[in-house]
Amino acid sequence: MHTYLFRREQSQNYYFRRAVPPHLRQSIGKREILVSLRTSDRLTAERLVRQHAVDTDALFEMHERQLSDAQNTFPYGPDEPTLALQPSMIPTLVERYRAEVINTQLATPPTKHELAELRTWYRELEARLTDDAVVGDTSFIEETGTFHLEAEGIDPELSDPATVNLYLQRLLYADLQAIRLQLAKLNGDDVKKQAMPPHPLNADHWDAMLECWQAERAPSAKTWHEACSLVERFKAYAGDISPLDITAEIAEGFRDSLLDHGLSRSRVHTIFALLRAVVNTAIEMKACSLTENPFAQVKVNVPDHEADEAQRQPFELEQLRALFRSPVYRDGARPAKGGRDAAFWPPLLGLYTGARLEELGQLHLDDVQQHEGQWFLRIRALQPSQKLKTSTSARTVLVHEELLNIGFINYVAGLREQGEERLFPALTPDKYDKYTKTFSTWFNEYLDAHVVDDRRYTYHSFRHAFEEYAGWSGLTHYQVDGILGHAPTGMAKIYGKKQGGRRRFEPRVLADGMQKFRVEGLDLSHLHCTY
Repeated sequence: MHTYLFRREQSQNYYFRRAVPPHLRQSIGKREILVSLRTSDRLTAERLVRQHAVDTDALFEMHERQLSDAQNTFPYGPDEPTLALQPSMIPTLVERYRAEVINTQLATPPTKHELAELRTWYRELEARLTDDAVVGDTSFIEETGTFHLEAEGIDPELSDPATVNLYLQRLLYADLQAIRLQLAKLNGDDVKKQAMPPHPLNADHWDAMLECWQAERAPSAKTWHEACSLVERFKAYAGDISPLDITAEIAEGFRDSLLDHGLSRSRVHTIFALLRAVVNTAIEMKACSLTENPFAQVKVNVPDHEADEAQRQPFELEQLRALFRSPVYRDGARPAKGGRDAAFWPPLLGLYTGARLEELGQLHLDDVQQHEGQWFLRIRALQPSQKLKTSTSARTVLVHEELLNIGFINYVAGLREQGEERLFPALTPDKYDKYTKTFSTWFNEYLDAHVVDDRRYTYHSFRHAFEEYAGWSGLTHYQVDGILGHAPTGMAKIYGKKQGGRRRFEPRVLADGMQKFRVEGLDLSHLHCTY
């Protein structure tokens, strides 16, 4: 009943899938609308799919009007070829042609009296096409090729002649393969029926692979943008070839090109990991015809010294002393790029909570709560602007006494009196809804200038430092994992309190751990009562 509702074999969730009319694909920028409904319940999916159908009707209607106004003509009819041939379409189009020819021949087996004549005819045809293939003469196949393109909804007149010529060259070889298989069949070989590949507009191209990966893996906006950019970078290197035409040699050439342009091996390793993930998802979900991932066959070895340089290090005691005696803490500097008061508080909060930078940057004043005389930071994704790295990242952390001495609660009270809602109102989101991107850049520059010029030290070094000092302060693994928002391990994974379908840490035990936490040798008394 619901035409646009379907479920992949490898996924429990339902999807909304609707083809974009051919004449609207360039305007909309997609060949199909593919949306994960994120539910395995049939009734829920049926309700959701109706709304998506209404939404896409409106989208199509809007683009119809735009095309009509721009061209002052009626849109193309559904059966009229309206698309130009793209290089990425060629492998699948040719394979569809080959399968269709072979299956048609298998469907009409010859009689015994026809065998000798057919063998002679196919041998002569094989000899002619072999000669044509050697010299690159496609005249024999041109009419058939044009008819095949039009049947697939592609207009040769709209296509680049060089692309059409490439298609005809490939089609010639496909015809030759089909003839040789037919000869084998006539000579007694067992030739199987060929599987028909999906239409190239629906599967074997980068857009479809990216959309499948996005629907199935739900990457962050930043990761999605990076994946799209990397695909474009690969296409700039290899040309607009189909993913089916990518060989390990082409992928290796891309790797070498990136290295020649000065990228580190660790960065190239990261690039290939992301491209592998996109292609692997399409293969796993059977959203393309690929069975092997060409990017998985390429090794990017990262030297030990480069891996060590990329490893984030915890701050040393002398570095912490230098930081908290630098201009922000010594002279009261509150630079705009550092988010004004955010230049002061997140480094202290990072050291005394171990929280990730973005977890702190997106906090609201309501996330600073008092319970039984103690103050806590609530790290949750309760606001539309708040996101967590994993579900286990949700936690409640006791505000350390050193932060209280410096005046953290006074700072919060002042913001409430001013009518603010967020803990760091000067931090604004970027296009990926990240509040701390600019702060992170500023902090790295600040570290280089006042503390240590070493890329192994970043804001994340506070998290490593907390873990290190927590161990020296006598906190248990249970307490450290809970405060940092790690998944429960060991006995905590089995016996921790269960909430929302997962085990959670006991807040009182975590609070006891925070009360034991000390950074021995670090004197911050000069910051007491700053606020």
